[in-house]
Amino acid sequence: QDREQRTKRLSSFRWPSRDTDEGGPQIINSRALSQRTSRLAPRRPIHLTSMPHSRLAGVLLGLVLTVAPAAAQHEAWWEGLGDTERAGLAAFFDAAWFDALAPGARADYARVAFLLEGFATSGADSNEHDNYVGFAPLLFRASFHSSATYDIATGSAGSDGGTLFHPAELDDAQNACIEPATTALADIQAEVPRVSKADAAVIGGVVALHVLGYPRLDLLRITGGRRDLEHVAYRDRLPSADDDPEPRFTAQLGFSTMELVALIGGGHEVGSAHGLCSGYIGSWTPTPLQWMPPTFFADLFRDEYWKWYEICTYKNETAYYLSIDDPFADGLPAEEHDEEPGDPDALACPIAKSKAAFICEEQAIAGDCTFEDGLYDVGATPCADGRDLVFRLKSDFFLRANPALAPHAATFRDDPDLYVETFGVAYHKLTHLGLERCGMMGHGCPDGSSCFSTLAPDGLHVLYEDCHPDAPGTQEPGGSGDRDDNDQHSREWYNLSTSASIVAITLLLVCGVVALGLAAACCLMGGAGGARGPDKAPASADEHKDEKDGAP
Repeated sequence: QDREQRTKRLSSFRWPSRDTDEGGPQIINSRALSQRTSRLAPRRPIHLTSMPHSRLAGVLLGLVLTVAPAAAQHEAWWEGLGDTERAGLAAFFDAAWFDALAPGARADYARVAFLLEGFATSGADSNEHDNYVGFAPLLFRASFHSSATYDIATGSAGSDGGTLFHPAELDDAQNACIEPATTALADIQAEVPRVSKADAAVIGGVVALHVLGYPRLDLLRITGGRRDLEHVAYRDRLPSADDDPEPRFTAQLGFSTMELVALIGGGHEVGSAHGLCSGYIGSWTPTPLQWMPPTFFADLFRDEYWKWYEICTYKNETAYYLSIDDPFADGLPAEEHDEEPGDPDALACPIAKSKAAFICEEQAIAGDCTFEDGLYDVGATPCADGRDLVFRLKSDFFLRANPALAPHAATFRDDPDLYVETFGVAYHKLTHLGLERCGMMGHGCPDGSSCFSTLAPDGLHVLYEDCHPDAPGTQEPGGSGDRDDNDQHSREWYNLSTSASIVAITLLLVCGVVALGLAAACCLMGGAGGARGPDKAPASADEHKDEKDGAP
């Protein structure tokens, strides 16, 4: 009941009570980052420690009946691919991390990337009200939003945990209409359950950027090992669309001003906004399905090119456009409050006075789109010549108005190669924030201790994690310290865990075959009904009498 109440809260969730299930929680030795140097090293796999024998047998039997057949299929599929196909899928992942995985795990991660790439290029449409047919921009947005909740001060949130899939986080106004992406990701991940939804979200973002034509896949390669946490969600952690992004990106996420400018620009090279989702309408660029060549900064600095409007969107799929003054004409505008649907601001459009608007927002529209103020269909462009509407957010204009950000924006406008590289490095950093922590927050376990996880009854979600001192005389891989042999330790632990699992499953199968053989033998003996065999004479009447009287 405690956990159900917490899922309804609109702020960060605490860990649920540990007295959640009869018999207490099941503790497992968690995965932990073994090293943080120039790259993220592989996490250690899960090890069962204090599970009752009956529960352990059930878990292993479940693996045999469900996960093992699927894993075998994925491994056979992986081995059946040609060298070129395998290399193409492996290119989505950090080479050292991917090569260190057991063959079955490599096949699982490659399978998720394969399915997501097929989905992103399948012609599936994420929103009927935008001006293109495609899903890649929304997958990219989902990876960004799953990661940008991270808080460097506490080490909480971020992509590790998969909290974007929690209903309370999906209900955040800044995640409006992102649910088609999380639903698609969850459906694909269900086919490969050994890969977490948290990992699938990041894989989806990298695959989407590749499909959209971002040219530096080598900068985005993924290190996996994220967990799916249960009963945890974060709201109001994402940068505002109306305010200066500098405080949020530098203080909360720990990015430099150069990195944050590249991230915002790169995030707005593709995709569109929708009035019935966020209140904003239009595409950021004329080519919403094409990252290259980058045009975001070139257009942003075009003077006299942008006209400002307040747009009120209504649930009957209409929108009222009202011309307003440039909010940046007199310098940096004051910070706005975050609006929620049904909460029009003080500059509400005239029609909103007599009819409640779904949401009202201010935005800039490219000057080559001309039209009269008035009411238009949400799904149709208001531009008189029928061209697609190109727009910018107020937060986009802070990149040219804030003196700390403008030099970087101008540099990226003039040097596209530097822009491409800076974005790739910053995006990889964003999607990997928090992978070293143990539990809901923090920055990893200290030397001499290891991270332990408590699983939910489904055996897939992590309820909570804690750092515990290592047993005397043992040296566990993991923790946040830098040790030269950590990578080798991680490989050894992974191989040991995999071997132990294979041995346990094999023993179960052997025992099952022996038990079936014994059962069959017993059935055959019992089916003979006490017969003496073909070479014996029928029993005499005296013998029958002795048996009836109970004689031996």
